[in-house]
Amino acid sequence: MPKKVKKILFHLQDQWHESSTETLWAEIISKDTFQVKNIPFYIKGISYDDIIKANNKDELYEYNSIVKKSGHSTYRIIQLANKEIFTKKLKILEKIGCTYEQGMKALYAIDVPIDTDVNRVYQILEEGEKEMIWDFEEGDYYEQ
Repeated sequence: MPKKVKKILFHLQDQWHESSTETLWAEIISKDTFQVKNIPFYIKGISYDDIIKANNKDELYEYNSIVKKSGHSTYRIIQLANKEIFTKKLKILEKIGCTYEQGMKALYAIDVPIDTDVNRVYQILEEGEKEMIWDFEEGDYYEQ
C-alpha cells in the first residue's frame, strides 16, 4: 500500500532566489510528523529523509522543527559550463552514490546519502567550481 504524502511549506530566510517559501513532499508518519521525500533547492538545514514536525493550518502544513536528521547532506549547484561538460562531471557524483533533482533553468539540488563519502563529494564540487563547470553552495551538511 503506498504511503500518504503531503506538501510541507517552509518559510525561507535567505531569498537570493526571489521566493519567500519552498514546499517539499513528505510522507506522513503521524498527525504532525513527516519524513522529507525530495531534495530541497532553497531550504537550509533540511535534507532528504529528515524527520520533521509540521503544523496543520487549514489543510496547509507548515514546517515547525526537525525531529531527527537522516544523515544525508544537501548541496546546490548552478550549471556554468555547456551541458556536455556539466553532465560528465555530474555523473562522477552519481557514480559515488549521489542523486539530484533539476530545478528551474540551471539549478540542481544534490543529495548525499549517509553511506556516501561527503568529503569526496565536497572535493568533486570544489573541482567543478575551480574548472568553472558550476558554482555550488552547502544547503545542509551532516558530519559523518
